[in-house]
Amino acid sequence: MHWSPRITPLQGCEWQDCRFNECDFQSLTINEQTRLAGCKFDEKSDVIGLLKSQDSDASMRVFVPEACEEMLTECGAIFEHPAEAPLKLDLRPIPSDVRGALTRFRERLRT
Repeated sequence: MHWSPRITPLQGCEWQDCRFNECDFQSLTINEQTRLAGCKFDEKSDVIGLLKSQDSDASMRVFVPEACEEMLTECGAIFEHPAEAPLKLDLRPIPSDVRGALTRFRERLRT
């Protein structure tokens, strides 16, 4: 789903337990009253161009995805991220002849 009207106002909206799969949100506007309690955005959803409107002064839209996620998380949203695969290292012992050469090289550097 690509949802990108010019500006999508969510000021004062209260959404609960919604699910957003593979959505591309651009130019959302929120405020202190916006609630997204339990709304889940899957790992393929993107949110950019987020504006947190305030009565006192004008703000700038945020286009950094991580910052947008943080702002929506403060409203109660949940962002799913794929689990990172554990790093597997195949460490083999250093052969004695190579170890000896490395030791001699290190000793030469010290002198």
